[in-house]
Amino acid sequence: MTTITAREQAEIDRANASGAQPVVFVHGLWLLPSSWDDWRSLFEGHGFVALAPGWPDDPATVTEARRDPSVFAHKGVGDINADDLSAAFDEMFRTNVLSHLQSVKAAVPWLRAAAGSSNGASIVLAESTSSFYPGRGGVLYVSSKFAVRGLVAALAHELAPEIRVNGVAPGGTLNTDLRGLAEHLLREGERRH
Repeated sequence: MTTITAREQAEIDRANASGAQPVVFVHGLWLLPSSWDDWRSLFEGHGFVALAPGWPDDPATVTEARRDPSVFAHKGVGDINADDLSAAFDEMFRTNVLSHLQSVKAAVPWLRAAAGSSNGASIVLAESTSSFYPGRGGVLYVSSKFAVRGLVAALAHELAPEIRVNGVAPGGTLNTDLRGLAEHLLREGERRH
């Protein structure tokens, strides 16, 4: 069963009352909803209403997270409430595995058509260092990333030789600047209004 916190309910109520198009920012492991504050301001400055839900057990502040960073990692099977396990599993695997599979399924006809070009066709899926090392992220995150690694191998086998399939497993990144992406998304959003 999913629990909506008071903070999240307030955001939902604000979004519903605004009448603006919502943009939902979902953070991954090692981040907090406040990680999106600059992005939220940017999008809201362009007429959207932004929401940033949390994950169960997220610390309330960055200070609290720095005081006890273990809250983010090493969520073992014993740390997940039995009533929440199925929903948590479904959410993690939908986010990290099914989304890749659906994207590939949609792209394959187009990629097969492009495979005859001199450059061929390629698929690159985002894995994680957790696809290779189990001590980073807890049982559900790690198992979902191992599943992505298996998906890359299975798709590479199935789609070869006409479509290359690879995975990238970036480690942590600091000071990432994605302003180019934000500007593109905002322009696309403005065109649709």
